[in-house]
Amino acid sequence: MRIILSVANICLHDEFFNNGVLKMTKISFEVYPPRTVDPDGLNSLSDLVRVLRLALNPEFVSVTCGAGGFGSLATTESVDAILKICPGLQVVPHMVCNGRSVADIRNHLDYYIGQRGLSRVLALRGDNPSGVLGSGGELAYAIRLVELVRQTYTDLDIGAACYPEKHVQADSLRSDRTYFYEKVQAGVSYAITQYFFGLDSYFWFLDDCGKLGIDIPILPGIMLFSDFEKMRRMAKIHGVDIPRWLSARMEGYDPEDQAKIALDVVTNMCRVLIDRGVPYLHFFIMNNKNRVLDVCGRLGLTRE
Repeated sequence: MRIILSVANICLHDEFFNNGVLKMTKISFEVYPPRTVDPDGLNSLSDLVRVLRLALNPEFVSVTCGAGGFGSLATTESVDAILKICPGLQVVPHMVCNGRSVADIRNHLDYYIGQRGLSRVLALRGDNPSGVLGSGGELAYAIRLVELVRQTYTDLDIGAACYPEKHVQADSLRSDRTYFYEKVQAGVSYAITQYFFGLDSYFWFLDDCGKLGIDIPILPGIMLFSDFEKMRRMAKIHGVDIPRWLSARMEGYDPEDQAKIALDVVTNMCRVLIDRGVPYLHFFIMNNKNRVLDVCGRLGLTRE
């Protein structure tokens, strides 16, 4: 049974309701492998997740492959380290196809699902491995990876990325929406958006998805930034719009004050999302526990 909220065609599901009342917002967050995949780095990562699990009770924690195609081995070792210290936690590895063979992808799937008992993955094209230009590997696009994973594991929850303001390499907004629809048809069961700062972008995206008949959960990706200039550069690379009001809000303040303003901005964004009925918040925490604890504390989403 699907329950459709009238505002912006937001799809809400039965598990988020209790006797008709919306339950507490579900939280998830993304971490990345340590740059040095050794016992110290892995212990630091798993301890970070342990602290956040106790404070936030996340629905799941996703583990990236790192920037620039930084290896699947690092993801696997990070997943293992987190599961060791947080048994029972839903851990979602990023599965990328760029630069990888079908055999390698199948081996990682078999390990995650068969040996570790995971029930979710996030299927992505992924960045080019360092020093590689163009698409590498046997599967050039994320949709091909989704098809492969769905054919191999029919009951698996397969996540995908989506882009409220369109993918930076897409020809047009319309073509990007169509591609996302095709990924959903190929077997995607939930999606996480690219981060955004204009709330209208997210709600317009949900409206477009509703018109296309897309009714999977679409989790808003929330970037917890502190360094505004670094964020501005990163947003340009990712094709994310920095609203004029946000640039103006930061103007004239030193980095320390900008970091405080950033917390206010993100908290207010989340509050609007919750007030408008969005039942999920997915945080890109940049492996920093303090900022997500601060934001969730302000929103009343931490455990007492």
